[in-house]
Amino acid sequence: MGLVATGSPELQDQVARFQPQIMTALQRAASATRERKAGAECTTWFGDSSGPFLGRLSKALSKMRSIINTQRIDVVFAPLKYRSGDENAAAYAPAEGWAEYLDFAQASRQGFTIHLNENFRRLPLFCNPSPDQVDGQSQFETLVHELSHLILGTDDEKLGSYTAYGAKAARDLAKASPYKAKNNAENWGLFVESFRV
Repeated sequence: MGLVATGSPELQDQVARFQPQIMTALQRAASATRERKAGAECTTWFGDSSGPFLGRLSKALSKMRSIINTQRIDVVFAPLKYRSGDENAAAYAPAEGWAEYLDFAQASRQGFTIHLNENFRRLPLFCNPSPDQVDGQSQFETLVHELSHLILGTDDEKLGSYTAYGAKAARDLAKASPYKAKNNAENWGLFVESFRV
């Protein structure tokens, strides 16, 4: 199943290209955390590379990959009247509400949807050369960000009075509050993208 784009053929092609890349990055990230080889990335994006956190993270990444692989997740452009020029995308609460680390039984009843907004089109495909060397966002990271909301129940945490969007803000959040970084969708998206290549 996985990501199913509706709308323009361009969007359908683009999402079809992203899905295998997202799945590969999730697999690489899960393996690296399980084998305790992701310490630098965990410190950068979550402010924690302890054994217990790496174990929890590996399981969450594997579950995320399995749910994407087995459940339909619709990717659509938001209706015109709801589109915002400064938002990349949104994931609204699934049928049974948000749940931290959704299980497979819950996932089958959810009806997952990611709504893309105008700014999504303006983002680069990827954070180049890698998320730890840029300040912004990418289309790849945005999709993983929204998937983490749907599957892991993450939030958009604040750094001071601003939401921690973008790679610089996510890195700063990991330094200031590992607790918040572990629950911030932006940090999850950038962490996974760091395993894309």
